Amino acid sequence: MARKIAEKTKAQLAAEASRKAFADAKEKHTKSANETNLKAMAAAKEKMNAANTVENRERFENVIGGRVAKILSTVGTLANGSNRRSYEYDATDVDAMFGAIMADVQKAKAAYTAALSTATADKKSAGPAAKFTFKK
Repeated sequence: MARKIAEKTKAQLAAEASRKAFADAKEKHTKSANETNLKAMAAAKEKMNAANTVENRERFENVIGGRVAKILSTVGTLANGSNRRSYEYDATDVDAMFGAIMADVQKAKAAYTAALSTATADKKSAGPAAKFTFKK
């Protein structure tokens, strides 16, 4: 699952190209501030923002998708401890165990919810967001 560090994804290459186009347009603008250069700079900046959004989405799906899969796998192993012949526990233990898990899950969700609520309205997603999928 891990990629080589030197290997760049298509989204990363596109983001780099759009950043270079933006820098070139900005340099042109500083040399000669005319309407054509302003339009080119605005178009390049829009393209850069779109490429960065795609790159950020791809990174989110790769990194967070892997983490979600790892958490689900770990949580799945909890059922292995439910064998009463091998382990001694009562309802209080179960409530404490799952209470702690749920509390941490709620904290993590609250962090995402807070980040979403502070996001500015002018930030656009890369079109209609695909359903989040994670690696199993």
